[in-house]
Amino acid sequence: MGGLSVTHWAIILLVVILLFGARRLPDTARGLARSLRAFKSEMGDADPAPERPAAMATRQNPDGWPKLEQPATPVAEQQAQAAARAEAADEMKSAG
Repeated sequence: MGGLSVTHWAIILLVVILLFGARRLPDTARGLARSLRAFKSEMGDADPAPERPAAMATRQNPDGWPKLEQPATPVAEQQAQAAARAEAADEMKSAG
């Protein structure tokens, strides 16, 4: 089961010419060459590790997970105001 000899290649070439015809072979070869060039250029353009945009990097926690910023709800605002009032009242009691 060695390689193909010259006679084998000649038979394969003859079969290809019979199947595709002599007129279509140059067009087929050109199309194949264009496809290979496009494939090579796309593989060269592919970046294995795309960089993150600067805006994305600033919105990340040190552990790499994105920050979850939740909008303030009326209940959360009321709780924050109540806590601030309680702290102010405690400060007044301790000062007075």
